[in-house]
Amino acid sequence: MPNTAPHANSPLVPVEGNSLALNDHRIFFNPAATPAFSDIPLKLSPENLIFLDALASAHAQHQILIAPDMRDYAEEYSRSLISLVMKNLNLADYGQLLGENLSHETLTEVIRVQGVKFYQEFSRDFLAPLVVNFVNQVLQSAPVGSTVAFLARDAEMYYQVGLLLETQPEIAERKLDLRYVTFNRTHLSIHDEMASEAIARSVEQEKLFRGYLRQENFHNTNGLVIIDTGCWGSMINGIQAEIAQGKENINLQGVHFIFSQNPYISGFMNAVNVKHSLSLERQDLEALNDTFECLPRAVSRSEKYVKEADSNLILPVYHEVRSPFLASWGRALNLGAQEAAQEFLSNPDGFENAGLSLARMVLKHEQAKSVFNGVFPKNTPTWSKGRGFIENWPWGKIPPLTD
Repeated sequence: MPNTAPHANSPLVPVEGNSLALNDHRIFFNPAATPAFSDIPLKLSPENLIFLDALASAHAQHQILIAPDMRDYAEEYSRSLISLVMKNLNLADYGQLLGENLSHETLTEVIRVQGVKFYQEFSRDFLAPLVVNFVNQVLQSAPVGSTVAFLARDAEMYYQVGLLLETQPEIAERKLDLRYVTFNRTHLSIHDEMASEAIARSVEQEKLFRGYLRQENFHNTNGLVIIDTGCWGSMINGIQAEIAQGKENINLQGVHFIFSQNPYISGFMNAVNVKHSLSLERQDLEALNDTFECLPRAVSRSEKYVKEADSNLILPVYHEVRSPFLASWGRALNLGAQEAAQEFLSNPDGFENAGLSLARMVLKHEQAKSVFNGVFPKNTPTWSKGRGFIENWPWGKIPPLTD
């Protein structure tokens, strides 16, 4: 597994009081330094204020720090961030606010490192315990020898957890084939009102798409299991149609979403909510799912495949998002998840159960309505055609659900 740890010698060290230490240079923060902050009805630590300011600043400069294909989808979230800080504040102004003439590069590094610290802890302590329980359940139940496909990009954290959990003897003996695959609505020419218009597949792209599925062992005779954040299941509908039309010979043995709006597809949080009698509202679970879907990512969603001339491998095409933060923050999310998985492996019986994990995340969601903490304060716009989609669902219950 590649080493995703941030540099051990972090240049940013929190110190007592309203200040931060940057190497040997001390930055002092004074909330009364400008009346512009007097409208903020929240008590924020200096670290979080710098971090939030970075998000609002970069948003104003069109460096979208939330998942780049979710710009409209996460508009409400962006506004909630910007409301906490001075609108259109740039890094030079922030240096003056702190009473120091700091360079753009220095402040950018402060923000990058602070974001690494934030996202690593956020992942390890709040997101990953639920993810570990989720992925472990999927791997424990997947058919022996099957392909378990973690869908890029939302399931990247799940995949990192899966690589560690599959070392457990009871899972290792199942000889599962874990794959991190790029397979989304765009590749199936499915319209997505939350992002771009559907892109019609060319003959060449359809050929590459089918070759990619073969390459990633989707035709495994022992079965295919799909794991994703989920929601409505439009992609599952698409792949089921391909199977029904005889275009793909896929033995679909399971679809596992961390949250499902579709009663015919398994949703982990949905099931945990019922099992532990948490009585959580659907919109609260949806807000948690939106949080997973809008975590920092360094690349935009793939829209096509290419074949490498030398290796004949079919690869998805990604485009980097121009940002000094996203790659580091994405690695920090994965590192935090790996730390939680290692904790589970060292003491599985003492690891936090899924009910407690979900309850803590919902509490975080409630707190997010008054202070930024990484969790969405409310769910983002729900698919307007979702209910009609469910009413016309033709496939019945998808495993592991049964009629």
